[in-house]
Amino acid sequence: MSPMHIIVRRCGSAITYALFISIYFNFLQDQLGWDADSASLFYSFLLFSNQVFALPAGIFGDRFGFKPMMVVGCIIDAICYLALATSPGVFVAISAAVGIGIGGCLFSTNARAELLTASHGNKREAARQQGRFLRWTNVGSLIGPVLGLLVLQHNNYTLALSVSAAFEVALSIPLILGWLRGGTREKSSKITKLTLLDIGPQRKSFIKLHLWAFIPVGLASSAPILFPYIFTNVVSSPDDNSIAQLIRNIVVIVLQSWASQALLIEGKLSRILIACSMLTFCIFILAFLFPYNSMIFGLSALFGLIQVFTTTAIYNGIVLIGSTERQATFFGASKLLLSASTFIVLQAIPLLMIWLSQNIQPLSGVPLHSVQLVIGMLVLGCIAVISHSGRLQKDES
Repeated sequence: MSPMHIIVRRCGSAITYALFISIYFNFLQDQLGWDADSASLFYSFLLFSNQVFALPAGIFGDRFGFKPMMVVGCIIDAICYLALATSPGVFVAISAAVGIGIGGCLFSTNARAELLTASHGNKREAARQQGRFLRWTNVGSLIGPVLGLLVLQHNNYTLALSVSAAFEVALSIPLILGWLRGGTREKSSKITKLTLLDIGPQRKSFIKLHLWAFIPVGLASSAPILFPYIFTNVVSSPDDNSIAQLIRNIVVIVLQSWASQALLIEGKLSRILIACSMLTFCIFILAFLFPYNSMIFGLSALFGLIQVFTTTAIYNGIVLIGSTERQATFFGASKLLLSASTFIVLQAIPLLMIWLSQNIQPLSGVPLHSVQLVIGMLVLGCIAVISHSGRLQKDES
């Protein structure tokens, strides 16, 4: 099974998932007659299952093989989309939500491990493949909401869910054929306990990396909270939030492949994570100091850069300290830890924004182009430093 098959499958899966997320609320209310609280509960079950099952998904992959678990994840997704298309009752709908979370987790966790295995110990190639995986995930996440708008305009939820199920099955065929050609039996490890202690002798480095990433990853995930708040309560232009989101996603897509190579710098990832945290706090302050649309758009682009650096740093860190026998367990444990830390950090973000809105007054009389110039220089400086560090690491190796 070639890495390209896995990446194409991931892009397609990201499209169907993003499409579903963009229409699920309206689907549950308009077609199933749910109220807003029940719809929120549905999404909570989906998110909870996707995060909590990360570690078991990784351990099952190491135990039974990455390819079988990826195929199982694809089949679960297709069945759940098809079940929702039949306008089910509450129990079946909630079960489908849990299934979509588990199916996506089974595929993504073991796909990362499969890509790491396919690099045959070449860390630069492993980082390149992980970067492509992230990039095409972001591309799919950008296409999905666009398709969702078309579905919402025509209110044809059943057709959209049925097509999503068929699309999942079609994308799974190359994976199944590749698995069958390569033999259905894979070497499995002796991991039998669902515990973080099974991530192997690299446990100390693994935990240290995630302690450094605790706050940076949480802050980098706060864009869906920060920018809607700014555009709604400070700038009084809520419709422009979608433009800022588009700008941020484009920055992430364009820079992802480059960042995956540039951030393969062992021993310096903690500095990058600290710098990203400091930059994120600067964005929060600047957004309240200069609440102008053009300024917020520029900050959104900078936020996209921070997202790329933070996400790439944590996954490249796993590549650098990765185990040869527990790849899927590493990725699953990482997702579980980051989900917990992100949840904790995000609870503090609204409080931080309220405090900033009460204690920071917008500045007047400062030329806006001067501030934008400073931000531009800051962005270019970050890129130059990372690029130089990457060249140094390459020369040393």
